[in-house]
Amino acid sequence: MDGMTVGELRRELEFLDDDKVIVFAYGSGDHWGRVVAEEISDIEECGYVTWSDYHGKYKIIDVNDCMCDDECSCLEEATEVVILG
Repeated sequence: MDGMTVGELRRELEFLDDDKVIVFAYGSGDHWGRVVAEEISDIEECGYVTWSDYHGKYKIIDVNDCMCDDECSCLEEATEVVILG
């Protein structure tokens, strides 16, 4: 996984105005290929993702809905991340 780390994000944000609102930008999937933005209102300190060939991107694993064994072995191939939502 080659995403930005917490340290890299801190360095990027260091010189910005503290009152600026942060949004997450993503492709809308519409006919025109527009990029849309969603406000970030929550930070989940510890989350897990795995690659989804179907989606062509990472998907979040909800450990509360984990359908594997009691030890949640599906997390063995997952990557621990910070999730902005």
